[in-house]
Formats: sequence, structure tokens, C-alpha cells
Amino acid sequence: MKKLKKNSLIVALVFCIGSALSLPANAANTKVKFTVFPAVTASMGVYIADQMGFFEKNGIEIQYVNASTGTSATQTLVAGATDFTISDLTGAANAIKAGADLKFVSGQFRYFHGALYCQKEISAEGGYPKNMKNLIGKKIGITGVGAATDSYTRYSLIRAGVNPKLVTIVPIGGAPSLLAAFLAKSVDCVTAYQPMQLQMKDASVLVDWQAGEGPREFQNYSFNAIVTTGAYAKKDLKTVKAVAQSMKEAVNFASDSKNSAAIAEKVLKFFPGLSLADLTAVLTATSQTYSYSISTTNLANAQKVFTAVVGPWPIKVNSSLIVSGVRSIILK
Repeated sequence: MKKLKKNSLIVALVFCIGSALSLPANAANTKVKFTVFPAVTASMGVYIADQMGFFEKNGIEIQYVNASTGTSATQTLVAGATDFTISDLTGAANAIKAGADLKFVSGQFRYFHGALYCQKEISAEGGYPKNMKNLIGKKIGITGVGAATDSYTRYSLIRAGVNPKLVTIVPIGGAPSLLAAFLAKSVDCVTAYQPMQLQMKDASVLVDWQAGEGPREFQNYSFNAIVTTGAYAKKDLKTVKAVAQSMKEAVNFASDSKNSAAIAEKVLKFFPGLSLADLTAVLTATSQTYSYSISTTNLANAQKVFTAVVGPWPIKVNSSLIVSGVRSIILK
């Protein structure tokens, strides 16, 4: 009997030790800080990876760090206050030109979920590029200098044959500030992005990048991809790969519009004031804009945009923009 009790105790101890070693994944998840833009679809891939369980599946737990513009998000990353952020290719190039060591981890979108929205008295007749001449002497609100809203606006003017110097481009801040400025008519136009457009239905739309309008370079682009620093990638490549895998799974999931309703239910809390039906509609409309990969053509087009808007491209080898440990997976 004593021998039986002793054996039972050993079995129980082995079971307990085994259970301790098999704790739920979230007990051992790697915690990372992730900068996002609150309440806009530019952050949707990250929200989906988090809320639909892809980060957790790959051993990642994220802490959100909010930023209002792409420029401020990049500055937060460079300062070491976050581990990952979202950035346009040209925005990252601006930071690299200033001395930052940035590396892309994965793509997120092919198209910018944005459009140039103007007061209704500014005619959109004739479509892009003809209607861009109607912006001469007008004031356009963007999020910040060097942000994606800036490069998209300036390059679209340049490609239409309109010198950006003939237009007043004003940095205003994030989506709430842009919307407020537009509704107050303190600007003639804003570079709007989803879901701002839902509150600007009476506006005149001069170029809709989400619909594939505008310069051809933006039709084969990588918008708001996932970025880290070279130092972080070198220190913790395992975590970088886990984030990349999570984003791949999230992007693939979001690309199927059949999943839009399920996603909307999970991420609605990040979009205060927006109805479930409206968010579902936005997700469905943007489902085909997702892209996990970053192609050599994407990089070449970003170089062309940057050169026209800013000046000489600061990257010697374009593929070096991508973390070497994931380059073979995401570079197409």
C-alpha cells in the first residue's frame, strides 16, 4: 500500500511538472511595443493580427503605443520608445536620410486607403490628372511633413504637371484634426484616409488612391508596412520573424472579404463612434488592398516617388531595407 502511494505521488509530481512546462502560450509570450495610428485603417493589419489571435499563436503579446502621424511614429521608433511601427516606404527613407537605421519586417497594404477630398465647390470634373490644376492656389491639409499623406499629395501633383509650390500644403495632424479642419473649411482639401471618408460624403473627390486612381507608381506600391530598427532585428531576430509570420497570417485572413464581418466585431472597439455595419463595409471595400509581400517593383516605385518629392534616394541597395532574416519570404 505504501509503495502504491509512493508511486502515485511520483506520477502526480511528474504530471504537475509536465503541466508547468505546458503552460498556455500567453504565459510565455514575448511582449513588444507596437506603434499604431488609432481609429484608422492604416493600423488594421496590426489590429487583426492582435484581435484575431495571430500574434498570440506566434508567441507575441503587444502593447499599443499611439501616434497621430507617420512622422511621429517613426520618431518614436528611432527614440527607442517602441519596438515596431507602421511606415510608408518614403517615410522610412526620410528617417534613413536623417541617420536612422530602419528595416522592414513585412508589408501590409498595396494601396493607400485614401483620397484627396476637397470642398464641393472645387471641381473634380475631368478626373485625374486634369482636375489637379484646380488645386492651384488652394490649401491642402496633410498629417505631417514627410508622412505618407505628404508624399502621396505632392507626387500626385507633380505627375499631373502641377508644381506643389503653387499649392499650400499644411501639416495639421491625425485624422480627427484633418476632419475638423475640413468641416470648419479652414482648408480647401485634405488627404483623407479611412474611415474619415464616411463623414465627408458631400465632398469633391479629385483623386481616389484606394480605387487605383492617381500616378501609376501608386498602383504597384507598398503602403504602411511594418518596420523595426536594425539594432532590434539583430538583437531579437526570432521575435521579428514571429511578428512577420503573424502579419502574413493576418493579411491573408483580411484579404478574404468573407472574414470582414468577423474582423469588424473584434476590432470595432478601436473605432469609437463607428457602427459595426460601417466598419464591415470599409473592411469589405479594402479587402483586396492587403499585401504581405514587398516587391522589388514596390521599392523601385518608392525610390521614384522619393526622388521626385524629396531628393536623392538614401538607400544604396533597395533589398537592404528589409530585415535579412525575412527577406527571402517577403521580398518578391
